[in-house]
Amino acid sequence: MYKLSKKMLSILVISFIIMILPITVNANGNDISIIKMQDNKQEYMVYISGYTNKKFKYALSNNANPTEMDLTYINSITDSKENSAILINAETYEKLKSGTIYMWAKDENEKLILEGVQVDLGSSFTKENLDLVEKTTKRISVDVADN
Repeated sequence: MYKLSKKMLSILVISFIIMILPITVNANGNDISIIKMQDNKQEYMVYISGYTNKKFKYALSNNANPTEMDLTYINSITDSKENSAILINAETYEKLKSGTIYMWAKDENEKLILEGVQVDLGSSFTKENLDLVEKTTKRISVDVADN
């Protein structure tokens, strides 16, 4: 009887601790998503989590710690589905490919939303893969939420 009550008390205490501790699990800790537009071209679209429906400004650099004066901010563009995004075209890619690429972004009120985030173009999704997933899931109801 003593062992049973001790086990029950232990389970109750562990359950209570689990319930009061806030646990947040993120499937992806990244603030950005990168899509390579064509396999044979160095053209990328970068999306910022939480800012696909808001305009923003961004700056790219190979320097991890530039001064504010060294950064040139560019307005975001709108993709074919009306999402705000960053376009890294072939010309920009050629300028930045020699080193690690870092990104800064500001919202419309000039509030910094990203600061020195490393952009790894090698880990990008391809547009063809995303189109394949979209075609495959048209028969299945799928909700993609922006957290």
